[in-house]
Amino acid sequence: MGGQDSFDVYALDARRYIDLGRWISSGATPHSVLALELSNRWTADALAGYSSVTMPGYTRGNYLGENYSHVQFDLRVPVAARWGVVAFGGVGCLYGAEKSCTENLYPSVGVGLTYLIKPQAGVIVRPRPPRVMVTTRHFIYVLDTLFKSL
Repeated sequence: MGGQDSFDVYALDARRYIDLGRWISSGATPHSVLALELSNRWTADALAGYSSVTMPGYTRGNYLGENYSHVQFDLRVPVAARWGVVAFGGVGCLYGAEKSCTENLYPSVGVGLTYLIKPQAGVIVRPRPPRVMVTTRHFIYVLDTLFKSL
């Protein structure tokens, strides 16, 4: 299986989850959460295709570059005991020796629904289209967590 390429990869991933309280409903519903993420991947001595766009809506491996960074948010607002809405957005960029970040931006925005399948653990499921293409009729179901504060 061995390959002949040898290079270094450096990564930095920072996430912050902010409890926003209850906005729309009250009582037994979880709190609203704003999730923020900053993600970076840098390569040294690599060929130009070892970092990929990882934003929602993009297929991993379709857009490649030497280095990759993105910033994104995820706003999760419960509207009933188990149902909620989510709005997400962000921008990523590929850059390196021959590409600048400002010339290779990849935006991602969307809205969706969430369903709380395991309230004790805060596990949610949310359908997400696999690509940016409007004509697709398939959905990916993503298991996630509410990141609720204790």
